[in-house]
Amino acid sequence: MELFITHESALEYWRDNDITPDNLAYRQRKRMAPAKPASHSVLKQTHSLGLSLPINITISLKESRHKTSLARIHVFSLPFPEGCFIRVSEGVYVASPELCFFQMANKLPFIKLIELGFELCGFYPIPRNGYVKEKGANKKAFDVRRLRTSTKKLAAFLERMKGIAGQRQALRALNYILDRSASPMETKLTLLLTLPYRLGGFGLPKPKLNDGVNPSKKVLRNASQSVFVCDLCWPEADLIVEYDSEKFHEGARRITKDSKRRNALISTGKQVISITKDEIKIINQFEDLVELIAINLGARLRHSECQGFLQKHMKLHHLLFHTE
Repeated sequence: MELFITHESALEYWRDNDITPDNLAYRQRKRMAPAKPASHSVLKQTHSLGLSLPINITISLKESRHKTSLARIHVFSLPFPEGCFIRVSEGVYVASPELCFFQMANKLPFIKLIELGFELCGFYPIPRNGYVKEKGANKKAFDVRRLRTSTKKLAAFLERMKGIAGQRQALRALNYILDRSASPMETKLTLLLTLPYRLGGFGLPKPKLNDGVNPSKKVLRNASQSVFVCDLCWPEADLIVEYDSEKFHEGARRITKDSKRRNALISTGKQVISITKDEIKIINQFEDLVELIAINLGARLRHSECQGFLQKHMKLHHLLFHTE
């Protein structure tokens, strides 16, 4: 009996497993979900995947849906595009990151869907409970992971889902998603800077995330690395915005290293602006930094002309920092 794991359970799988679905050999040509749910015994076997109960599964026959404490059953009677599922064990298939994003378009608030897109197209996973134990205290921890998908792959997949509920919402969200974010805070910072005024952002041009900057030969002789990877970068404006997290910027030794890095970047002709977590969260301080960024980009801020912008910005701020 085949089992198609989808929705939140598929997302949980991709967050917990550091594997890449890029190799098409892992993608199975499964076009239709099973007509009926898997048996109780088959559902129990999925405990080896470490997924939370009830597991979200998809079937193709509405009449076969029934209540069970082990599964939340969804019905999708249309054929899936090829390559939507990845085989993870005998008879068990997990929705691809692209299909997972599409399915969550009908379940998540719009801003949260955009955040999910950044995560799936980025280097970080969200831990299952948001926290891990570290030295006896709860601290958020995000390990560098391989990219699950990309905006290009999401766009190609969504094009194949025309006419199906959720496609328009997913495509709309895709307009604001960027590849290669390295942390949730980089994602939040990018959204605050680039989302349009009507969504509470400052409408600035989109940056490249974690882009490489090559130092000059003179700088390279004294640098510890041949390429500097920058958080947010606008190459055409020679502007770099760096997010300084507490986790990675503690101690005199680290401060010295960061100072050398900053000086090296400046020596390449770049303007470097650093932003801390506190500055992002204090709206007045953040707006001052946004104005500085806009000046360096040659962009004109017109948020004051947008009716109700402050309320929209505060709503976006709340969605990004105070809701899960």
